[in-house]
Amino acid sequence: MSKKNLAVLVCYYPNYVADAITWISKILDKLALPFELVIVANNDKAYSAALSFQSQSIKVIKGTNNGWEFSAWDEGWDSIKDPSLFHKVIFVNDTFCQHWPFSWINVELISRAIDKQQNNQIIGDIKKFKNNEQLMGLQVKRWMASYLFSCNSKEIKKLLPFDKIPHYNWHSNITLTNKVIDLKDSSEGMVKHLQDYMFPTANKGWYNAGASEQLKRMKLYAIINEITLSAAAEAQGMQLISFHPYRWMRSLNRLRRRWHSIKQKN
Repeated sequence: MSKKNLAVLVCYYPNYVADAITWISKILDKLALPFELVIVANNDKAYSAALSFQSQSIKVIKGTNNGWEFSAWDEGWDSIKDPSLFHKVIFVNDTFCQHWPFSWINVELISRAIDKQQNNQIIGDIKKFKNNEQLMGLQVKRWMASYLFSCNSKEIKKLLPFDKIPHYNWHSNITLTNKVIDLKDSSEGMVKHLQDYMFPTANKGWYNAGASEQLKRMKLYAIINEITLSAAAEAQGMQLISFHPYRWMRSLNRLRRRWHSIKQKN
């Protein structure tokens, strides 16, 4: 039996569902193999919105939302009865095509990078730290934004679980009190990075810094899951490969983001 590609799409916002399915399908269509799509809906409204798209190639399941997209990816992957049927697997959340000028340009850049993906590689939007850092005992040089990434099916076991915090019982190692973050087995530079993002002072960071304590804690867990996903992959000998490998691609994205921001303000 010939293999297929697969995408595991996490949906939380019901009004994002249609766009997310449209754009991830466009990316999958650019790849050589037929594809299937598993949608993990993390609340009832998203589940209802996603059900109207269910078909022979699109399956919809309910997620717990316990660890946001990370628990949903675990649940989506667990729902696959025979992983050997799939070649490349894209893990994506419904915000990937929102909040920035997502277009056919992004479809081309992302699909071309995934098409060239080789064994032992993860394709994603890669960020770098200025210095080598440590998070929860893991060495970190770079990390991958978790809105969309891809790897070969046979190598997903190296990344599991995606929701690492409950699995390794890290809750007791993470303290968030009065906008002060304390992490065990983590470098000062890493704590400062998280602190600056969670509680920005120059409009560069999380837009929802005034949220409830519970939401702030969940957001902090999500960022830690995001960074430790990349660190764990590199510790397993995997390569993080950018789907924007050339400077002109990154420059183009920055210009488009700035233009989008100007348009939004006007």
